[in-house]
Amino acid sequence: MQKAKYKLRKNTLFLDGKHPSIIYLDDFIRNNIEIFKTTELIRLKDLMPENPKWMLGARPCSAIAQTIFQEYGIKTIIPSDSNLIDGVVRTAIL
Repeated sequence: MQKAKYKLRKNTLFLDGKHPSIIYLDDFIRNNIEIFKTTELIRLKDLMPENPKWMLGARPCSAIAQTIFQEYGIKTIIPSDSNLIDGVVRTAIL
């Protein structure tokens, strides 16, 4: 989301070092429209030179997330770059 210039704001809900930003649903939707309709896939891939194929799933995942947020009335989103291995490590530490 940072690389694609989504309108992220400072997370004032809590501080844990892993989730510095929030994005409001209305901003997320506006940014998604731009990413879906006007940003070419090659441009998205250029944003991730270390793994350009990751961007092949970025738009579909954002569309799924947006649908879930809208369906459940979630207005404030807390983005994360955590993945499965982060959860495994946290569980092992506990």
